[in-house]
Amino acid sequence: GDDSRHTKVFIGRLEQHMSVESLREAFSKRFGKVRDVFLANGKKFGFITFESGSSAKASLDAGSIDVDGSTVVVKNADPVQDDDRGRGGRGGGGSSGRRA
Repeated sequence: GDDSRHTKVFIGRLEQHMSVESLREAFSKRFGKVRDVFLANGKKFGFITFESGSSAKASLDAGSIDVDGSTVVVKNADPVQDDDRGRGGRGGGGSSGRRA
């Protein structure tokens, strides 16, 4: 499959003291090259975009990572693939009755 779109993961349970730099360093050291780190307002959560889908998958498989002594949770950034498929079911063959 084409992993290239699934390079982005959600990170949660962030602490105030965590910075883009410390997160980038921790994630790239453990999972592979990080392309982008985004922290939401209030820095409670954010997103990390990896260079490769395999790095993203490795971080999702781990489920969490230790950053500066605190546990950061890693989750799928888009559990519903809402990039081009809309809100169809997970199984691929969605018979929602609406034909293009």
